[in-house]
Amino acid sequence: MTYTKRVLGCLVLVFACVALTACSLNPFSPGRATTSPSSAATKGSAASASTSQSPTTTGKQTASAAPAHTKLAPSPAPATFDALLAPGSWGYHSRSKYETKRSSGVTHALHVNMEQDEVDDLTAEQSCRLRKIFRDSKKVHRAIDAAGGDSSDATYTVIAISASDDVGIDTPWVSATLRAGFATSDGQKTLEVQVYRQKTRFGLDNRPFVSGAFVGYALSDGSIHNPVRVRL
Repeated sequence: MTYTKRVLGCLVLVFACVALTACSLNPFSPGRATTSPSSAATKGSAASASTSQSPTTTGKQTASAAPAHTKLAPSPAPATFDALLAPGSWGYHSRSKYETKRSSGVTHALHVNMEQDEVDDLTAEQSCRLRKIFRDSKKVHRAIDAAGGDSSDATYTVIAISASDDVGIDTPWVSATLRAGFATSDGQKTLEVQVYRQKTRFGLDNRPFVSGAFVGYALSDGSIHNPVRVRL
């Protein structure tokens, strides 16, 4: 009996060892983990971080690579939003003729004379151009016709003008008073229009703005009797 018990005990021990060895080798055993939870979480965070960071970096690179576009500033309107007699464009008065003379070394008196010649030339040029614009303006034609005259038979003149581009920013570099004389059934009338061209930080604005327009009866001394403001 003692020997039999010993044999049975040995067999039990052998079967127990075999069972324990099988459990330790089973890959599906609950006690075995191929990767620790902490390392898996760390790897998952790193992967998601790299994934979310990539589009952001790409977006920054694309934004920095894109060229910067600067919008051109529009032509500024005067503070009073005066009406336009005619469209125009930006420009600068040509001074090449006078710059050549200045570079030749002149005295102060000659320098002053050249500046005055430049102003005279600019004034004559602007007088001719504004008179043509005034004569061809449909707005002026409508005002004359509305006052009882015939725009095709009117007389267009420039009675006063000053011009110089040596002025400050946001200042008129041309100011002029234009008149159109025309006959009506009530007598001789005059349309007087005051215009100017503005100097801005973008250059000389060649558009003629209307600061005032009046219609009245023409007197022999050149004045206007009973003027009435009109809107062009």
